[in-house]
Amino acid sequence: MKTRHVSGFALPSTGVDLFHLDDGVGVVLADGRMVRANGRDAPVPVLGPGPRPVAVSGTTVLTIDGATCTLGALDARDIDLDATALVDVVRSSDCAFVVNEAGHLCRFGGNGITALLTNGVDRVFGALDDRVLVQDEAGVHVLDANTGHRRWSRPSRGSTGERASAACLLPDGVAIAREAHGLDGLEDESELELWQDGSMRACLRLSDVAHVLTWTKSGLVVADMSGGVHLCVNDALTPVHRGTSSALDVVDLAGQWCVASWFNVLGFEGTELLWTVEHAGMPQRLLEREGLLFMVGDDGNDWTGVEPLGCIDVYGEPVEVDPGELTLWFPAPAPERIDEVEFVPPTQDLDEGEPAEAWRPPAGLMDALTADVHASIANDSVDESDLLQALTDPSPSTEAVTFHVDGGGDRRLHVDGQGAAEVLLEPVVTGAPAEGVVYSWLDAQGRELGSRPRLLLKLPIGVHRFDVRVRHPDGRWVMDTVTVDVRPASG
Repeated sequence: MKTRHVSGFALPSTGVDLFHLDDGVGVVLADGRMVRANGRDAPVPVLGPGPRPVAVSGTTVLTIDGATCTLGALDARDIDLDATALVDVVRSSDCAFVVNEAGHLCRFGGNGITALLTNGVDRVFGALDDRVLVQDEAGVHVLDANTGHRRWSRPSRGSTGERASAACLLPDGVAIAREAHGLDGLEDESELELWQDGSMRACLRLSDVAHVLTWTKSGLVVADMSGGVHLCVNDALTPVHRGTSSALDVVDLAGQWCVASWFNVLGFEGTELLWTVEHAGMPQRLLEREGLLFMVGDDGNDWTGVEPLGCIDVYGEPVEVDPGELTLWFPAPAPERIDEVEFVPPTQDLDEGEPAEAWRPPAGLMDALTADVHASIANDSVDESDLLQALTDPSPSTEAVTFHVDGGGDRRLHVDGQGAAEVLLEPVVTGAPAEGVVYSWLDAQGRELGSRPRLLLKLPIGVHRFDVRVRHPDGRWVMDTVTVDVRPASG
């Protein structure tokens, strides 16, 4: 089996999208963060968590909620409820075309300027040169990419089966795949239409619904829902690959084309398979830049860690390897976020508390309800006469106080010269005696950090959430949450 050299880079979160930046490739992460990669050095953060970025123009970032932000802003971002969210986006060489929930087709580019092209659009399929391909209630249309004026519309072929499952622009026309469900005698068929000069020059039967159409210099690549990949040349379809699941992306390279299929990226020249690269996840996005093919993917398993960013050398010669060696490029996973939290040696007297291994918080409600509190009660020495007097005293000297914990409220801090911020977490507990109270600090993933009443930590840039759980000597539980937003140094 032949493969290509791959460089791997650990990511702090799963990569879900890729697009060009002025000085590299933007890798969009599942939590909305973005890092910049060049294929040589470790990726560098360029955008903080929040609504997912979908396009960049200069330093202006367009996000999925329809709002914009500035590249380089590492603070956490909130959803803009006043903006109109986006439902579809395609990117071309110098701009992006987006459709929002109101059906507006807009062009985003030119230093972050958004221009409205037309209304009533459901989907945008792609853009090529000065054309953009869209679908609305009336069908599929080619619009002028600068003005939005309609240049061509697909003629209706009936009252059913008119919705396109995929479409793309060709250098000399349009390719449209449509599911033929509902057409008389064709309920189990799908079709590929090839249009040129206003007329349909070919209509090809497909074995399954096509969901990816991509034009390459080798021909039109057609990927269907059952994992089949076909190459259409001279109006004829040739099957070239059958995967375990549907292909997710196709890119055109100089003289070759690549497809992301299952856990692999496959390189073809025409219909011949030249090389195979394996990924730790199912690659869902490919992007070529300066001789490197960037790939990100997800294996859909939360227990296997974050899948890496892979960078394939597409100009080097393929090398022969054993199939078991395809995973050797996988890098060690990036440290989980909690590993970036550093416990600071106390510079003041902090309560020792009981060691963490002496107690664990309950796994659920039943654990808390069935906690054995009788032993601690039995060990207490109680004077029965004092107890009887307290129960029968008509004028109690104390007022009952509700058992409660206050974690101290949310905080916003700035890092110091070492790129971290020191924070002391110190809850206030009411309605409990001075002794016999048990504490437990947990991070956002539910892992225990300590059992001291106060916790002194050094935190990196980002938003960190901590839960403090407190157990009363009688077995009752209370909890509070503290969020610490650590930001870059001001000024």
